[in-house]
Amino acid sequence: MFDEPHAKINNTNPHTALTLAADTGLGFTAEAMDCIRVCLEGYLISVCQGAVLSAVHAKRVIVEAGDVQIARRLRGERGP
Repeated sequence: MFDEPHAKINNTNPHTALTLAADTGLGFTAEAMDCIRVCLEGYLISVCQGAVLSAVHAKRVIVEAGDVQIARRLRGERGP
């Protein structure tokens, strides 16, 4: 159902899409919200996987905030 468009959306930051829509006062259809949910889920899983790998690399079993920051930095995102 979302084969081609979903692949393109999954490579972007979902927060950017939601912020843009909120600033312009646009609404969402149920199908659009489902697409955003799937995209956000994929994004969070990807960041969490990177954070777990960072913790394992540091020989820890607990993921810390710094691990998430490293994972986001490696993805090329800006942030603290």
